[in-house]
Amino acid sequence: MSQLINQAQQYTPGGVHSPVRACTGMGVAPLFLTHATGPYVVDHQGQQYVDYICGFGPTILGHGHPAISKAVTQQAQQGLVYGISDVKAPILSQYICEAFPSVEQVRLMNSGTEACMTAVRLARAATQRPKVIKFEGTYHGHHDAFLVSAGSGAMNTVSTSGVTVGATQDTVLLPFNDIVAVEQAFKTDPKAFAAIMIEPIAGNMGMILPKTGYLKALRQLCDQYGVMLIFDEVMTGFRVAYGGASVHYDIRPDLVVLGKVIGGGLPIGAVAGPRAILSLLAPIGPVYQAGTFSANPMSLSAGIATFQQLQVQGVYEGLTSYANALCEGLVKCSAACDVPLQCVSLGGMLGLFFSEQPVECLTDAQASNLDQFKLFYRTMREQGVLWPPSPYEAFFIGTQHDDETLRKTLEAARYAFKACSISEGVH
Repeated sequence: MSQLINQAQQYTPGGVHSPVRACTGMGVAPLFLTHATGPYVVDHQGQQYVDYICGFGPTILGHGHPAISKAVTQQAQQGLVYGISDVKAPILSQYICEAFPSVEQVRLMNSGTEACMTAVRLARAATQRPKVIKFEGTYHGHHDAFLVSAGSGAMNTVSTSGVTVGATQDTVLLPFNDIVAVEQAFKTDPKAFAAIMIEPIAGNMGMILPKTGYLKALRQLCDQYGVMLIFDEVMTGFRVAYGGASVHYDIRPDLVVLGKVIGGGLPIGAVAGPRAILSLLAPIGPVYQAGTFSANPMSLSAGIATFQQLQVQGVYEGLTSYANALCEGLVKCSAACDVPLQCVSLGGMLGLFFSEQPVECLTDAQASNLDQFKLFYRTMREQGVLWPPSPYEAFFIGTQHDDETLRKTLEAARYAFKACSISEGVH
């Protein structure tokens, strides 16, 4: 183990500041990076990798994009944080509002966790009801009420140490992609539910698409029972489409939670929705939310520069084309080695499972061959391709991925699937 890792573990729990980065489940040491350019990252030992983590979503334009770098550098010279409103806040808010048919106003904050927490608070205030439905394996930040079967790093955690029973007693857990379960919950207690909180495309138990008609059925049920539908698009927002999954699937949620891409790589979160709901927020309404770094000048600058680039014609077509080519290539490579694989992609997101059957929920994801994923991850990393270090994370693609990164990725994949095939044969 390197001196750097020893130092990190001495001064930080597990040596990392977010659990998945420890790579514990993959059976390898964590990586520490020194810099990144375009579609590549470089670790502290000088090894370069094709990057499919992309900051877990935000760097949709690649690392070190000139427009973002210029905007952030200029803003740094003018001030990092003011504590009062910046002239750019209305500009970024307008970009968001204009992208969603259901959105009239936005409250910017500091993280997806904070935004999800605020969205639920708004829903409870608007409906005067306590309970919220979330789905097994989905992740809506690390605040207490939603740390129940959360995704990725907290997968398998029904409750976590330090969270009281009272904090989660109004969180109702249901299986993803099961509309009957939602119907039954509403019928059992028709006046109890304030909201459904859902990742419209699950990205924290691997990438799982909604079944055809599922999101529309949720919308109809929420209308029927007076329940607010909240789309957590921290991950999918401006990544699967300009706007997000709600635009792609033509569904109008009551609230949209955003983060990642809208900050261009700097910390940000947002709650967006109709004026009638957002007006419940202080200073004009009774729902309190505040933050020293909310709508800070640095994030605003990076976010605006990102939106300007995302509006260039052909951006999402390019992301989709690359993601489809990568997905098709991986399936062909796995088939050649007789390794069962499920691969899906949409816009700049991609997910894969080592499974013979399509994956539609957490139970399916957990039934996939996790050992093969671990071996695949380690082998790809050795070959210079970096996936997220968990079978329960989506992969991300940026506009700077190109024919050369695709070639390198599929070349490494052929080697990795062969390793998986040999390992399976031994067992």
